[in-house]
Amino acid sequence: MANRRAVWSWALYDLANTIFYGVVVTGYLPGYVIDGMCGGEHAPFALAFYPAMILAGLVSPALGELADSHGVSKRATVAASVVCIAATFALPLQSEPLPLLAWFALALFSYQSALVFYNALLPTVSDVRTEGAVSGLGTGLGYLGNVLALPLAMILVGRADGDPRPAFVLAGAMFLLFALPLAFCVPESRAASLPGTPSRSGSSLRRTIDLVRSIRSRPGLAAYFLGNFLCSDVLGSIYAYLVPFVKSAQGLAIESAIGVLFAINVVAVPTCVVMGRLSDRLGAKRMSIVGAVALGLAIAIAHGLASAARADAESWLHRSLGGFALYQWGGMIAVVGLGSIGMGGVVGASRQWLLRLVPPHEVGAWYGVYGLTGKLSLLSIWPFAKLRDVTGGYGASIALLAVLLTIGVVCFAKAPRSVEPPRPITSP
Repeated sequence: MANRRAVWSWALYDLANTIFYGVVVTGYLPGYVIDGMCGGEHAPFALAFYPAMILAGLVSPALGELADSHGVSKRATVAASVVCIAATFALPLQSEPLPLLAWFALALFSYQSALVFYNALLPTVSDVRTEGAVSGLGTGLGYLGNVLALPLAMILVGRADGDPRPAFVLAGAMFLLFALPLAFCVPESRAASLPGTPSRSGSSLRRTIDLVRSIRSRPGLAAYFLGNFLCSDVLGSIYAYLVPFVKSAQGLAIESAIGVLFAINVVAVPTCVVMGRLSDRLGAKRMSIVGAVALGLAIAIAHGLASAARADAESWLHRSLGGFALYQWGGMIAVVGLGSIGMGGVVGASRQWLLRLVPPHEVGAWYGVYGLTGKLSLLSIWPFAKLRDVTGGYGASIALLAVLLTIGVVCFAKAPRSVEPPRPITSP
């Protein structure tokens, strides 16, 4: 196993890039686009995801192949991150929705591309005894990044009279700062040298096609990838519209909605670390299913309580406690508590689970396919937004997510815990 400095430097990158996603993608950009530029419509913001995520998904298997055959995972992570940071700094300079969303699409594409190489570095800093703990550490530190960044963003936005653009600058600066340890302290991945391993980047497309075709012939991989596709799809839609949902359905002010996002990240830090260790002991499959179920319960409880409160203005759910109604407290507790478990399972445990299902010398290539299914998981984000715009509420949108999540859990249940023998334990 790599030394502690390399492990922590790898994990700090999760902190760095999660700041971008938490502050920009989830925190302040949705409201800036929906309310500030698009007159309250949700759909235009959703449409910006498609070109970035589809392109990232199409190239991610080739990027994973590149990581395996050339051993450039660290350098490629750094290069893609620089592009994402530059695009993030460009966001505050835009005054029209089209160029703003174009820069956002570039930032999102490069962010997703960097993740392929970053995930492929996991075997470089861990072994079979510690891969779950290291993955969980990264996921937990990722949410810690938002714990650090969101209060600073709230202060800057407050001083700017509600203008969210200083938050975008903050996100880019903190991404840069916390990504530096990976650039300097994590060893570069090694090029695969096993017989039959491709060594030319020109073979990437053919290799990707071969891998995708082979999924059905490999025990459990089809169920795993379909489950990951659907659960990632639901998590992506929740992440994109968490703040508007909490603000609208729960009747909270924008400051309180950002506060809920902050609380999720506070709770997610220890939750993800614990779930990573539980994955080592109880199995990544089990923790992935636990996370998906918890995610479904979170949105169901929050929406159910809000709907019940709206249906009966005299209900006990409207009683006030500490400045919030009881239904608001119930929704916030469900989103924060169960939502953090869901994030730890769908993100951290499923990432580790794949290591048990593929050959060690193909890890980078299969993380490319993993990235493909994750990045193309755009099944619900536009329908979710459009249903909200058409119906004026979130009921139909939540029902859509519940159906997709149920199918995803069934697929996870059908996938095996492990197929390939575990990677060997390496000496420190």
